[in-house]
Amino acid sequence: DHRDLHSFPTRRSSDLMRETSNLSFPSKLVTYFASGRPVVFHGRADSSPGRFLRENAAAFFCFRPGKDAIRNTLERSLMRPADYAEISANGRALVDSKFSFEALKASFSDFLGELPESRHANARTSSRGHDLADHTR
Repeated sequence: DHRDLHSFPTRRSSDLMRETSNLSFPSKLVTYFASGRPVVFHGRADSSPGRFLRENAAAFFCFRPGKDAIRNTLERSLMRPADYAEISANGRALVDSKFSFEALKASFSDFLGELPESRHANARTSSRGHDLADHTR
């Protein structure tokens, strides 16, 4: 059935909200992708979620404010079953390629870079070097 959609509205107004939308990525999008249903994005094209969704063709988009713009986007999304299927598949594929445990682990590892050889491979330390290992055993 191609009538189920996830609505993802974002705020447009203040400078603070613009900064927030450019620096954050809402985790609920991953849940939406996992459902196999497409997202209808209503917000700024230059926001972090807007850019990500466009780069991955993972949403129907409404970049204009107002009820008429939203209604037109919803009608368009429901009248194009092929686009609905493609966007649904693209979103679902992102779960495996970008948000699976393996993908997140690899991304985090890349972010951290190589650990110095002087640390024990299994040691867990705080940012101040304190041992965080469980010593209760």
